[in-house]
Amino acid sequence: MMRMRVPWFDVFALAVLGLLLLATAPRSAEADDKALGADGKVSLAAAAPAEGAAEPSKADESRAKMPTKLDPWPNQDGFIAPTLDGPWRFTAAVWGWLPEIPLELNLGRVDVTGLIDLGTLIDDLQFAAMLDFEARKGSWGVYFTPIVMSLEDTETVQGPFQSHKVTIDDFAFLTDFGLSYEVGRWHLGKEPDSPAVTVEPFVGARWLIDDIKVKIKPGGLLRPDARTISPEIKFIAPVIGLGTFWDLTERWNLRIEGDYGGFDVDHLEKTWNALGIVGYRFRPTKSLAINVFAGYRYLYVQYKKIAKLKVSIRGPLLGVAFHF
Repeated sequence: MMRMRVPWFDVFALAVLGLLLLATAPRSAEADDKALGADGKVSLAAAAPAEGAAEPSKADESRAKMPTKLDPWPNQDGFIAPTLDGPWRFTAAVWGWLPEIPLELNLGRVDVTGLIDLGTLIDDLQFAAMLDFEARKGSWGVYFTPIVMSLEDTETVQGPFQSHKVTIDDFAFLTDFGLSYEVGRWHLGKEPDSPAVTVEPFVGARWLIDDIKVKIKPGGLLRPDARTISPEIKFIAPVIGLGTFWDLTERWNLRIEGDYGGFDVDHLEKTWNALGIVGYRFRPTKSLAINVFAGYRYLYVQYKKIAKLKVSIRGPLLGVAFHF
């Protein structure tokens, strides 16, 4: 049966077109109601209360001071700069992931199926670096999230006639990158300082370069010599997803996002990712906010070329993000 392939460039182009349509849609009333000056910032004359008008309530003052996902940088007068003409904003995050890794690797005559747990990772992990970068201008953003990992593990696998000692030496570079767009922000209550949620679709790609070496040493007499297999595992395929950002209070926040991709492009049959984290935010200076977070991530990859690979990477995570 012939499998229909989907050109990933077309998928990417359609997704970008959808984001452009969202960009041209009318903005929310919250953004339209703001009086803007010539420099694109809130006009103090328009924002100041008229003579005889009621003084701002405590809820209004709290809302003005509350850092948000749309624009976490209030100016020195306490007003929130508009998102469309706001300054560049950047995020750099460092995080540690402590996952279990159920792995199925089919190399023809040998199937390697096992679970790499936290204890195995601590013993066998040679090197790991997990980072997250984001740059924003107005409602648009670009993101780049690389993971670099080196792992060596040895397992005993039972074949049809004899057991095998299998050593996996793996150096992997996995990254997500793409484009995002903030559709809008909605309050969950009637008060201006009530919890709010920001919705942000994104489109991009998942890119893997995996230099994996599998050394198989038979345990019987049928084939006493060891052999090494180096399957070529690499792909770059489209991913589409949706992120939500919840400002629960001035300091506590929540991020929930998920994506799906692959579409049988570049031998990646399918992949999906789900992420949920809770953060605590504080601001040591006017130009820097720090968000300490903890949560859980699940990443699945199903790949088929020379080797058949199914891997789930799932587990808790801890990290810190710097917003400036």
